[in-house]
Amino acid sequence: MSAQAVASWFAMHGDALFEQNIRKPLGTTPVNVRMGETLAEHEHHFWYFNNGITGLCGSIQRLPRGAASRNHGEFHLSGLSIVNGAQTVAAIARAAKEAAPEELGARVWVRLISLEGCPPEFATQVTEATN
Repeated sequence: MSAQAVASWFAMHGDALFEQNIRKPLGTTPVNVRMGETLAEHEHHFWYFNNGITGLCGSIQRLPRGAASRNHGEFHLSGLSIVNGAQTVAAIARAAKEAAPEELGARVWVRLISLEGCPPEFATQVTEATN
């Protein structure tokens, strides 16, 4: 997924994105500073140097635009909560504020898990296991 799309999630929802997360963004720790440096100076490496983001959703619906492609698509996410990757999201959001939108070309691993039909404890199990 594009880092710019992730930055837009944070711009729209702020810390509410981390409602189910065990940890919240920790600010400018040395590791988070290095993530920002990678985004600014070596964005093509970000895909390889970052563990990515895991999000839980109440539901995920594929939208018609891009539906014929297996390479990309557009989705409607209901009730998204980032349960692993708060540092990554925050670093991307900071980089997006410092760069022009067209300059943030990094890609990031994003795993989205729909909770539709899952037992109630599954969300907690995923959150704990991914942290």
